[in-house]
Amino acid sequence: MRAIRDIAGEFATNAIKHGRARNMTVDLGVEKSHEVILTLTNDGRPREADAAPGLGTILIQNLATRVVDNVVAEGISMAVALPTGAVPRRVSATALMPVPSVD
Repeated sequence: MRAIRDIAGEFATNAIKHGRARNMTVDLGVEKSHEVILTLTNDGRPREADAAPGLGTILIQNLATRVVDNVVAEGISMAVALPTGAVPRRVSATALMPVPSVD
């Protein structure tokens, strides 16, 4: 499923680029509801609570049906649910425009 690859890739990119993570784990399972559950964890720094979501986060939110984002003791963990066999929703180009940062 392409969505799994895209989500894992974005999570890894964000973990390395923004969180300076060194380790990442990936867990994949299927629930009785026939949703694929992808759980990704890394040991990087979590983003600031008041930070606007970036392009990668918006992409992940648009590919998944549910996103649970949790800060763990040493990093961040994200679980996403995807329907089996479903085609990801299309994302408009304007929805993916980066939000300017305020320094």
